[in-house]
Amino acid sequence: MPTQDEYKRFQDFVFRHLIVAASALKLPVHIHTSAGGGDYFDLRGVNVLNLENVVRDPKHRQTTFVLIHGGYPYDREAMMLASMKNVYLDSSATELMLYPTEFKNVLRRWLEYYPEKITFGSDAFPYNEALGVEEVYWMGVHTARTALAAALAEMIAAREITEAQALQMARGYLHDNAAALYR
Repeated sequence: MPTQDEYKRFQDFVFRHLIVAASALKLPVHIHTSAGGGDYFDLRGVNVLNLENVVRDPKHRQTTFVLIHGGYPYDREAMMLASMKNVYLDSSATELMLYPTEFKNVLRRWLEYYPEKITFGSDAFPYNEALGVEEVYWMGVHTARTALAAALAEMIAAREITEAQALQMARGYLHDNAAALYR
C-alpha cells in the first residue's frame, strides 16, 4: 500500500502526463476548481493558486487550461491566473452556488479584466427526484443571464463600456468565447 505522499506523487505524475498528451492533441485541459459539497468538500485543496506552477511551467505554455467553476470561492485568484494566455475561466456551477446578485459581482470582475477568456457553462445534473436536470439547467441559465445583464448594466451606467461593447461581451460569454476556444 503506497503512503499518502507516494500516492500524491503518482497522481502528479499521471496529471502531468495527461497534460502533455492533451496538448499534443490540441485539446483543452479542464480542471475542476471548486470546493464541491457534501463528502467532497475540500476548501484548502481547491485553491487555484495550487495550479500556478502547472500553468506557468514552460513545458505547458502551449496547453490550454480551462478552470471549470471559475475557481470559486477563489474566483479572484482564478481571474489573475487567467492573465496567462493559456488559461480560461468557465462559470459552470458558480451560478448554481450563488444568488444572481453575488454572481453578478463575480462576472463583473471577470468582464472588467478578461471578457474574452470567460465561458458560460451550467454543470446541470439531477440533484434529486424533485429537482431534475431540466430545472437545474434552467436555474443556471436564469441566474447567469440575470447576473450578466446586471453586471453589464452597471458597467454601462458607470460609462466603463458602451451598449455595443456590452452586447459583444454578452455574446462572448454566452457563446463566442467557447466557440473560439473549442473550435
